[in-house]
Amino acid sequence: MAFFGAFATFGFLTFGSSAQGMVLNNYATTDVLATAARFAILASMVFGYPLTFVSFRDGSLELAGLKNMSRKHLDVFTCAVLASLTAVACNVRNLGLVSAVGGAILGSAIIYIAPCAAFLGATSQKLASGELTPDSWGRGKLALERNLNRGGVALGVMFAVIGTMVSLGKG
Repeated sequence: MAFFGAFATFGFLTFGSSAQGMVLNNYATTDVLATAARFAILASMVFGYPLTFVSFRDGSLELAGLKNMSRKHLDVFTCAVLASLTAVACNVRNLGLVSAVGGAILGSAIIYIAPCAAFLGATSQKLASGELTPDSWGRGKLALERNLNRGGVALGVMFAVIGTMVSLGKG
């Protein structure tokens, strides 16, 4: 976080308000250090993408309840997802916008939605198994806590929507 913060700060201090979302695009193509940085980012993407992609693919399949696909179906699914992502990547030119929208959605998910959803899921399982009763924490306290967490999920979704709209310039 400190590294990215420093990078953004120095990019802004160097280029001011005309700094592009991908700061390296501000440097001349003849700048040797900027070219080396571009190649380092390229290497990071080329060698890191397969790890991220496989995790995304497997997580998507598990979320959809399709854990045990045949190799043929897995290959077809992999090609379809890869083609879709490649088509999107070929048409997106503003990496700053991608970062802003991703930050709005993922930031809200990590800060607000995931913790509240985890609490709700854990207490639902314990209530269903009888390990936890509605009065385990005192009269009405568990229900209040669960309602507050439902509100936290709703707030997180609202913040994600607002952040995305602001990032897209529609807010």
